[in-house]
Amino acid sequence: MTRSKSPTLAAQVRALQCAPADDLVARYRERFGAQPASSRHTWLFRRLAWQLQADAHGGLSDRAQQRLDALMAELPAPPPPDATTRTTRIPGIRRRGVLQPGTVLDREYKGRTVRVTVLDEGVECEGMRYTSLTAVARAITGSKSVNGRLWMGLTKRSRDR
Repeated sequence: MTRSKSPTLAAQVRALQCAPADDLVARYRERFGAQPASSRHTWLFRRLAWQLQADAHGGLSDRAQQRLDALMAELPAPPPPDATTRTTRIPGIRRRGVLQPGTVLDREYKGRTVRVTVLDEGVECEGMRYTSLTAVARAITGSKSVNGRLWMGLTKRSRDR
């Protein structure tokens, strides 16, 4: 039984992982015929390794491709190239750490319970509307240098982590 001279897929992926980012950029340009969206080693490695595996074993299954196409169809159409671009929010997608409207937060402060309700725009506390948790914390504590998320117990100081 003769062995193939070409490296195995695992060996090719390991070689990619050990290659410097500049080499990966060159390989990306060679493979895709375009400049990569990122020059970070991790991004380039993952993209090229996925493509190696897709070439060896096939890409997405038909079912996965159909699901991807359906999800893509739900996205808003991109603006025409000559239009001025504006960043807009995609409904239903929120940044990590952003509180959902309707969330109720409680905090004990000097013997009383402070209850804050998150709204679509800002927050409400004790019948008053505020622009942020920091505004609530400032109003209740009287301090100008208070962090609302920290005061409500949603985050920790970086030195406490």
